[in-house]
Amino acid sequence: MAKEIAETNLRSPMITPLLAEINQVCLSLIAVYQEDRNAASVQHDALASLTNREVTALFGSQPDHVLGLLARTAGELDQAIGHFEDALSISRSRGYLSMLAWTCCDYADMLKERDNEGDRAKAINLLDESLAISSELGMRPLMERVLSRRHFDAEGECQQILIESRSGDLDIGDAAIPSVCWNLHSYCQPGAAIYCNLIHGIADRRPTLT
Repeated sequence: MAKEIAETNLRSPMITPLLAEINQVCLSLIAVYQEDRNAASVQHDALASLTNREVTALFGSQPDHVLGLLARTAGELDQAIGHFEDALSISRSRGYLSMLAWTCCDYADMLKERDNEGDRAKAINLLDESLAISSELGMRPLMERVLSRRHFDAEGECQQILIESRSGDLDIGDAAIPSVCWNLHSYCQPGAAIYCNLIHGIADRRPTLT
């Protein structure tokens, strides 16, 4: 029903720029939620064509953030980066902290999906920023979302170290161990101690050079 209402509103010759943007954002988020690649492409072009964007920031929506979500849904990951960067810049400069926190998280998801060189490290930094802001503002749903992603990242890092160590491809140095274990323990996830104990055990069995 929301989709039909928004489409009807956009066809009205009397619609104002503010209402046009609100309804366009509504259609855009529906396309993202439904993971409709074709609709996302259409809504991306429609939202991008609106003049005087950003007015809906007053109502908790950042159009550049929405454009980033649309581009990602449409499979245009490189294009999504530009939108997310614009959203970060605008949110930071204008103090839109809640929108900044959500943008950081969604941007991190996109970077992990693209998985180019340097994307993983940047995604982790964005998640850390999102967690710091959401914790300060008490945004519990976002905090839980970020924690679930950081747990996956930290656990994956530990698993990879275990695999490489057992295959002989990686020598774990003492300096690397606290960093990896901190990643797990700092997010208080179940099973963290298991990975840390395994990593410490491998390190303890390293041959000593004399």
